[in-house]
Amino acid sequence: DGKPALDKENGDPQLKKRPLMGLPILTDLTYSNGIWKGGEIYDPKSGKTYSCELKLKSPEVLEVKGYLGFSFVGRTVEWTKAKR
Repeated sequence: DGKPALDKENGDPQLKKRPLMGLPILTDLTYSNGIWKGGEIYDPKSGKTYSCELKLKSPEVLEVKGYLGFSFVGRTVEWTKAKR
């Protein structure tokens, strides 16, 4: 319908009206010894925020690990750099 998709799954009623386009999903990460840690990742599909770690596996592949509580209990996905 030409309208931007909104953050409708967010648990905060005031944030449900914000557009998803341009929404930061990675925050507060710090880099040390090849790994970005200590930050969070927001999943707009579920409206939930998870702790996360990032690791560059190659110049084209970023490993993204999201978890609750302990890093060994979570989900890991690989993001591949888009071709220009």
